[in-house]
Amino acid sequence: MAKVYWCANGFWRQAFGFCPSERAWKELARVSKRELGPYPPLDQAATTTLFRDYKFDRRVAVVTISDREPAATVNLLVHEAVHVWQDLCEGIGEHAPSSEFEAYTVQHISAELFRAYEKTRGPLFTRPSPSKPRTRPGSRANCR
Repeated sequence: MAKVYWCANGFWRQAFGFCPSERAWKELARVSKRELGPYPPLDQAATTTLFRDYKFDRRVAVVTISDREPAATVNLLVHEAVHVWQDLCEGIGEHAPSSEFEAYTVQHISAELFRAYEKTRGPLFTRPSPSKPRTRPGSRANCR
């Protein structure tokens, strides 16, 4: 994919998105008219790049991630979601957010990053078929 996938940002004045490729990174640099440097995951598993969009008066956070196995990918996306959250708090001047506000917001940001990852790179995990019930060995469902 050649573009950043922009996530639903809720009510705050911060845009955040997932950058799936070096090509998308270069396109972001061109469109935003700024030097963003090399595509970040060259020597890192994941990173969040922050900058200010003066045209739309908002903060921007762009998450990039290198290829990993699914569980590590989920861990890295949640880690980067916390960095997006931290930038959001700085932007709104929130120095002591409630634990519930923090938990719900990190959950929202993580879910949006998972969605962005799957839209641009494919499923994180394979899912069991919903047509076949899942049972444990020795459970009543297996007994006839």
